[in-house]
Amino acid sequence: MVLSAPRLIQAHGVLGLPNPLPIDPARDELFIRAVSAEFPNRLTHQLLPAEAPPQAPYLVLASTSSQLAVSVAQADFQVGFYGDYLDDLPRGLDFVERKMKAVRAGYEAAGLSPATLGLIATFRFSGEDLADTPPARHIQRNLLKADIDPEEALQDATAKVSLRVRDTYFVNLTLSNYEERRIERPLIPGMGAIRVRPWEGTVEGVGLELVLDINNNLEARTKREDPVVTDEGIHAVAELLRETGEKVGPEFAETGRVAVTALIASSAP
Repeated sequence: MVLSAPRLIQAHGVLGLPNPLPIDPARDELFIRAVSAEFPNRLTHQLLPAEAPPQAPYLVLASTSSQLAVSVAQADFQVGFYGDYLDDLPRGLDFVERKMKAVRAGYEAAGLSPATLGLIATFRFSGEDLADTPPARHIQRNLLKADIDPEEALQDATAKVSLRVRDTYFVNLTLSNYEERRIERPLIPGMGAIRVRPWEGTVEGVGLELVLDINNNLEARTKREDPVVTDEGIHAVAELLRETGEKVGPEFAETGRVAVTALIASSAP
C-alpha cells in the first residue's frame, strides 16, 4: 500500500546553553527586546525558588500561534499547525526556522551562545490509506515483523530507529499508531478538572503518527567540546528535517526502510 503525504501537526524546537545561568533581569530584557518581532506577547516573567529544576521556565513569550518558554538552561519553542500549514511542509518548516533563528538572535543580544539544537516534528498519516488494516497491525507486520498469537490481541505498536549522520546529528524516527476522540461537555464555571472515562467520546480518526527528532548532540560527543549553534546550523537541521519528513520518514512509515544515503546528502555543508 502507498501512504498519502503526511500532515505536519506540530513542531518543537530547543536551544540549550552550555551551562545553566542564574536569572538576570537586565539580560532578560535584552533577550525579550531582541525576539519581540517574533514573540511580542509576554505571558510570564517571574523569579523561581532556588530548588526549581534548571528546565523550569521562568519567562514565557508568545505570538499568535506559537509559544517560547525560557529557563536558565534552555529556550523551548512550540507551535501547533492548522489550516494550509498542515499540508505544506516547506512553509511550516520555514516558519519554525525563522522562529528558531530569532531565539538564537535573542541569546546573542543577551551575550549568550547556545550549544545544543534540537527540532522535533510530529506528522500523521490517515488510517484511510491502510484500507482495513488497523494501524498497529501495519506497524507490527511491516516494521516489527513480530509474530503475535492471536493477532487480534494487538492494541498498540511502536517502532523506533536512531541514526548517526555526518558525525554531527542524531536522527530519530518513531512510528506509532494514534486514535483521535471527540468529547463534548458543557463548560460550567468552577467545575474544576473533568474526568474523561476510557469509553467516552466518538472516534473521529485513526492512523500512523511519525515523530522526527533531529539534534546536534552527536557533534558535542565527536568534538568533545560544546558546539556553537549558528544560523547556518539551524538551517541545516531544518533542511535535514524537511528531507526526512518528505521522503525518508514516509518510506520508513510505509515499509520500515530508512534511506540513510539521502539523509547524509541532505545534511552536507
